[in-house]
Amino acid sequence: MKETHTPHRPIRVENDLWEEFGQVAGERNRAAVLRDFMAWYVRRRGATLPKRPATPERSAENDA
Repeated sequence: MKETHTPHRPIRVENDLWEEFGQVAGERNRAAVLRDFMAWYVRRRGATLPKRPATPERSAENDA
């Protein structure tokens, strides 16, 4: 492994949650969002809670 790469850390997540998270965060951005959250969670200096995208407009079809 190159020194510039972070180690691989597998986590257990339900498939539907992982897919939904990928749709919202971006398929290639999941790791960055998770790292930002973890840094904020452990109170690293300067870390901020990742921003969530705006919720899509809800329609009657979505509520059914």
